[in-house]
Amino acid sequence: MADTAKTRVINQTIHKSVILISGSSDGTGEASIIKVNISDLPGAPSKVKITRIEYGVIGMNVELKFHRTSGGDVVILSGSGCISDEIEDKGAGLTGDIQLTSHEPVAGGGYTILLEIQAA
Repeated sequence: MADTAKTRVINQTIHKSVILISGSSDGTGEASIIKVNISDLPGAPSKVKITRIEYGVIGMNVELKFHRTSGGDVVILSGSGCISDEIEDKGAGLTGDIQLTSHEPVAGGGYTILLEIQAA
């Protein structure tokens, strides 16, 4: 078996995208998996900022980060909650896509994360 994951665009305009990502684990986990390819967003921005995260994470911790060679913030999610502080991509190099890594996953664990994203 393997972990299963889905990404779905909920709403998208030239100014903002709302994306739902979800996954369930068999205990193997995910490592640096691209969940949002920013070149697929309207206007194909080179950098984005996350303006809101609503999440529910069970049986693991989930790390979100921008795909960069240097710089950039890392957000660790566990439990449930909402983050409405802007998280800007301050990094350099590579693509700037949004990646997910699960830490210490257990079989039956999973996540549901709603991301609101804007061009930076």
